[in-house]
Amino acid sequence: MENRYIEIWKAKINEVLPNLLRKLSYEDAEAFLEAQNDWEKQLNSTSKADYSILNGENSNILGSSFEYTWKSHIREQYRERAIHLEYLIYLLEKGDQLKK
Repeated sequence: MENRYIEIWKAKINEVLPNLLRKLSYEDAEAFLEAQNDWEKQLNSTSKADYSILNGENSNILGSSFEYTWKSHIREQYRERAIHLEYLIYLLEKGDQLKK
C-alpha cells in the first residue's frame, strides 16, 4: 500500500516541477534540476543504506511493521518535497505580485 502512495507523491513532484521551472531563469532552472536530481539520488542512496544496515546479520528488527514504517518514511520524504516545491511557487508568485 505504501508503494502506491510513494508513487502518488512522486507523480505530484513531476506535476509541480514544470510549474516551478517556468518561473525561474534558465540558469536557475538548470541549477534547480540538478539539485532536484541530487535530492532524489540522496534519498535513494540513504534509504538503501538504512535498509541494508537494518537488514544485516546483526539486526533482527525487520518484519512487516518495519517494512511499513520504512516505506512510510520514504513516502513522507516525497510528500515533504512536493509541498516544498509548491511553497517555492507560492513565494515566487507573491514576489511577482509585490513587484507590480
